[in-house]
Amino acid sequence: MEDNKNKKLVWWVVIIVVILIAAAFAVYYWQSGIYTLPTGQGTTLLPPSDTVTSIEADLNATNLNDLDKELADIDKELAQ
Repeated sequence: MEDNKNKKLVWWVVIIVVILIAAAFAVYYWQSGIYTLPTGQGTTLLPPSDTVTSIEADLNATNLNDLDKELADIDKELAQ
């Protein structure tokens, strides 16, 4: 009976320690400014990426030079 109470106590202590560690990390990130909560109207976390110029810039930045070689390597691996 006493052993069962000790096991329950250990689990409660572990749960409380995990919650305290998670709370400490949350406070640290919130205070350090790494993660900022959106405030006010019109606040966005990411810039809009659905404009024609941003899509075109993404397409131009995509490296497709070795695409045929990579597809041939994939076909070779699948054929094995």
